Amino acid sequence: MYLDTTYTNGVIAVKEKSLLKDKIFRLCEVSVDEAFRMLLESGFGGAVTDNVYEYEKLLTAETASLDEFIRIYAPSQAMQAYFLLPRDFHNAKAFVKAKCLGESADKMLAPSGMFSVEDIQLCVMENAYAKVDAVPELVKACKESTMLLETDVNGADIGSIFEKCLYEALVRVVKKNRALRELLSAKIDMTNVLTALRSGDENVAETQYLSGGKLSKKRVLALCTGDLEKMRLQFGEEWKEFISLCLDAKEKGVPFTQAEKYRDGHDVISLEKRKFELVKGEPFLYYVYSKKADIANVRIVLACLMAGLDEMQIKNRLRK
Repeated sequence: MYLDTTYTNGVIAVKEKSLLKDKIFRLCEVSVDEAFRMLLESGFGGAVTDNVYEYEKLLTAETASLDEFIRIYAPSQAMQAYFLLPRDFHNAKAFVKAKCLGESADKMLAPSGMFSVEDIQLCVMENAYAKVDAVPELVKACKESTMLLETDVNGADIGSIFEKCLYEALVRVVKKNRALRELLSAKIDMTNVLTALRSGDENVAETQYLSGGKLSKKRVLALCTGDLEKMRLQFGEEWKEFISLCLDAKEKGVPFTQAEKYRDGHDVISLEKRKFELVKGEPFLYYVYSKKADIANVRIVLACLMAGLDEMQIKNRLRK
């Protein structure tokens, strides 16, 4: 049973006041000690530590709080699964890699998602799938990657299996949710474009192609060998900024960092453009994406301040 969205949106209206918003830029302009003090004063992470060198504890606490919010206030199972299922696939992949290396997975694990970490461990280590069979794509990823362990396997192959199966699961769970379906489709398309341009290899792009977007496999594969200037003209206005970032990086032979930042921030950007027109469960999506961006940006700011980077270097690394 899920809570009424009117009640949830009232809770969100209060919680939005704790978002860092433009304060994140102020953090870039001060010393690491001052930035940490400002975070504690804002209540970020519940002030679980006053030691700046333990700032990861703040991030862990803030993430746990957001997870709890998602579990309680998600307007639908689709929205809950959309945010939590990636954790399950990540943890399953961690156990597969640990199994391959004969090591412990502890340092690779993320907090639990839709399933407990123990259930995921049983799934991978003992081929016990009963507790996770509600997500057949997760079972499929575990089985295929386990079979792969019997061959000449590498981490990229295992990663590709889990990524493709994760997106298959997400496409299925958001099928009846228009807002999530559109956001996911855009993310899949941008991921496929990045894969094709980064590799420049049709075989790699075809193997790693993710279904569920609007760009056909044929169109994505054409990016591997096509003329860059023609590519700019082949995409509409909605693609203009992302494609420019991709092709600029390709032409200069530099990493696709800015294009990846655009993709990773696309969800919150697209929702923010119509912030005052959001309906039904969309305010929930906007709040969760904004909080996730806060957490990611705090990690970037504190790590960069400790590394001695200057203000503009840090701001250029921030997510939307």
